[in-house]
Amino acid sequence: MNAIELMNEEHKNILRIIKVVRKVCFNIMKGTEINYKDLEDIIEFIRNYADSHHHKKEEDILFNRITENLGQLGEKLVKHGMLVEHDYGRLYISNLVEAIEKVNNGDYRIYSDCDDMTDIAYQVVEECEYLNNVPNNVARYFDYEEFGRDLGIEGTYIFLDNNEAIEVF
Repeated sequence: MNAIELMNEEHKNILRIIKVVRKVCFNIMKGTEINYKDLEDIIEFIRNYADSHHHKKEEDILFNRITENLGQLGEKLVKHGMLVEHDYGRLYISNLVEAIEKVNNGDYRIYSDCDDMTDIAYQVVEECEYLNNVPNNVARYFDYEEFGRDLGIEGTYIFLDNNEAIEVF
């Protein structure tokens, strides 16, 4: 197996663990009991294998070769593509650690039966009773779509595949 084949196999392993992470996170947000030991192991694996082992080889060896062989084009590809992807991966893990803390603290809300931010807006307006004291002939002019857009700009919402959304505070 040559170096490129090895790197490709490592990419496949990283993609496998990313699928596991997503599944674990969605299950947690749906109320499944949190196995913190598993999460710690996953985060440690990603930090050690994906970042310290795999990304380090790319950043120390492969990216230099790309730049040497492709010149300015390679430099742009590495700087504005590959290194950005590595930084996104590091940010993802940092956000995962932060999200675990938020779940521990109960800093989230799950919305059911919603396909978009307008559906969430309807639920928020009802739950918060924003229009309860507003006459119907005035309330019907309320723009749920715009309100949903504003909620999306101001908050953090993650839409799941099963018509649910999670708001993280």
